[in-house]
Amino acid sequence: MKKPNIFRRTIMFIVDKWRIIMDVKYNPLRHVPDPSIQTYFMVVLFSVWSITFGLIAIFWLGFIGYNILTSIYW
Repeated sequence: MKKPNIFRRTIMFIVDKWRIIMDVKYNPLRHVPDPSIQTYFMVVLFSVWSITFGLIAIFWLGFIGYNILTSIYW
């Protein structure tokens, strides 16, 4: 069997990692029985990561005018 080319392997790697993080059918939150609790956890994780990346953008990258709340909203 021929090994897939580098482009296909890269795309499949990205799709696999996206599903592990963002798709409730594949990520560890699938074991939570209630869909509303799954949604709550996903929103909380989204907010935490948005704030974290916003702080990185402000303090490490030097984006002084960066607004975290606008980033979360948009």
